[in-house]
Amino acid sequence: MIQSKKAQVSLEMVIIVGILVLGTIVLATTFINFSNEKVNQSDKINEGIDSTVDGFIKDLNDSSQVEEIDNINPNPGGDDPNPDEPDEPDEPDPENYTLTVNVSGNGTVTSNPPGINCGADCSQNYSSGTSVTLIINRIPGYDFIEWSGACSGSRSTCTVSMTQARNVTATFQSESSEPETYTLTLENETGVSATLSGDGEYQAGENVIVSIKMISSVESNNNIYWVERSTSSRISNQETFTYTMPERNETLVAINE
Repeated sequence: MIQSKKAQVSLEMVIIVGILVLGTIVLATTFINFSNEKVNQSDKINEGIDSTVDGFIKDLNDSSQVEEIDNINPNPGGDDPNPDEPDEPDEPDPENYTLTVNVSGNGTVTSNPPGINCGADCSQNYSSGTSVTLIINRIPGYDFIEWSGACSGSRSTCTVSMTQARNVTATFQSESSEPETYTLTLENETGVSATLSGDGEYQAGENVIVSIKMISSVESNNNIYWVERSTSSRISNQETFTYTMPERNETLVAINE
């Protein structure tokens, strides 16, 4: 009886030990599998990180993916990065003045620097202080007569300084509208001191008062006559007479008999 109970106790102990061993094996297996799964997940995470880093480095080396430094907005929010520093004022635009050219008659006026081509374009704005040279251009059959306004004289060019608005007029005249003139010259060959009057520029057919006046009253009793030098003709026996201008330049000589 006692031996039968001992045998029963031994069997129960074997069963308990077997259960404990089996449980231990199951727990160990589960732990190993869990550890392997964690290792695999860690490897995948490392692979992902390596792939991301490699891709980032590749993008940095690819110039097409890198935005130029100059194009990067250092202040994307739009606020002044230096609010305490005053803004630099914009430089004012230089003041402009208008040059207006008028043409009287047939002819044109151009400018240097360019801008005026009058007839067609007779007004131009220039910066303050600019020197503008106006140039006349004759048309066949017309003569340039004079500048007026901000220019004067009869030279072919005129320079104006654009310190204010300027107006200039260029006057042209038909050659046929200006009659030709001739020169009358007077000479004293009396041998005494005298004053001559009547010389100058005249049109053909124009009447001219010619005279000689002795400086001394004693010398005024001399007999004076006048001669045309070109023809050697005696044309007057008077100290003062009226001479009709011929269609040529002429010299009249006063002579004492």
